[in-house]
Amino acid sequence: MKIITLLIFLILSGVSSAYSASTVPNNPPAIEFDRSLPWLNVSRPLTLKDLKGKVVILDFWTYGCINCIHVLEDLKRLKEKYGEKLAVIGVHTPKFDNEENIDTLRRVIVRYDIDHPVVNDVASLMGRAYGMRAWPTQFLIDPAGGVLGKVVGEKNYDLLDKTIKKLLKDHAEILNDKPLPIALEKEKFESSLLAAPGKIAVSKKYVAISDTLHHRIIIATHDGKITNFIGNKDSGFNDGDYSTARFKSPQGLSFSKSGLYVADTGNHSIRFIDFSTKYVSTVAGNGKNEIHRGNKYSAKEIGLRSPWGLALKDSTLYIAMAGIHQIWRLDLNKQIIGPYAGSGREGISDGSLKRSSFSQPSGLSFIGNSLYVADAEDSALRHIDVRRGRVKTIAGTGVFD
Repeated sequence: MKIITLLIFLILSGVSSAYSASTVPNNPPAIEFDRSLPWLNVSRPLTLKDLKGKVVILDFWTYGCINCIHVLEDLKRLKEKYGEKLAVIGVHTPKFDNEENIDTLRRVIVRYDIDHPVVNDVASLMGRAYGMRAWPTQFLIDPAGGVLGKVVGEKNYDLLDKTIKKLLKDHAEILNDKPLPIALEKEKFESSLLAAPGKIAVSKKYVAISDTLHHRIIIATHDGKITNFIGNKDSGFNDGDYSTARFKSPQGLSFSKSGLYVADTGNHSIRFIDFSTKYVSTVAGNGKNEIHRGNKYSAKEIGLRSPWGLALKDSTLYIAMAGIHQIWRLDLNKQIIGPYAGSGREGISDGSLKRSSFSQPSGLSFIGNSLYVADAEDSALRHIDVRRGRVKTIAGTGVFD
């Protein structure tokens, strides 16, 4: 099936021309969902009939892909803007065998607060039918049921926004704003103390827990007595005391002598909890998802990119920057931040700090002068000799190992 890449098509035709099936009659028809595929976030399986009269984004993704997770933010913004005239359908096409499990996918949907319908395309039936070749890929279907094209990767919000707006105008006479039969998975889970806790850190006195889906940090004693909740179940990006501070999907934690550093992943920032003043402050990042691959920067003047793991050594905080496939470090005295290891290209290359490569590093731990890295998408354990500035692979051979 021949599908024009949306990005190329718009460049050639210009935003001012109509991109709809009415003006491009050769748009191929959308493909019906296979009846055998399981659905989540809906009360029944969907069909193309349910989607007729809506602009549809088919988001081909897999939950082990950090770029796919970044795209979720844009999809949520588009859905909030266009309401029921836009249908976002997640087509989960697993990369690894364990990602095929429907119960695991259900928990992931809850963890990332996905509120649009998701179909689990375990055997990539839809992926092959649409010619999907990379994660993430979004196919756009017009209200008449024609497949307009696709975009690949991140940073396509503006392009999708302009196209959706034009499609709604061109198909005003057939638009359908009837709600889909949504039945959110998160409403099926019983309330509990923890919700998808992502990381822990241990000091001589305390255990800290990233209560990721509840957007808060929990501090407890070693015998399990909770001493503090920091933040609450409403996500946000606010500094303040324990009750007014807000986090968004926090992950990595690292104790210092006076408090706790937090990888505030959803806010693309690093936060610090001061135990003496009981105050949360931002020490790096500005709340925005930005791409910076080289140089050094004033810590709070740039946006980070999904910081996931932390490790503190002396006055330097090492950061697993999952979204840019690098290890960064923050000089806590000078408040300067920048890349430390990894070229920024996805891979599993060993060698010097600059020439090495990682794929979605997500966990860090120091033993002496050895920094160990959980290199998630490579399914690998990596080692950085901080004294020699060398990277080597301890276990794993690559993305599909």
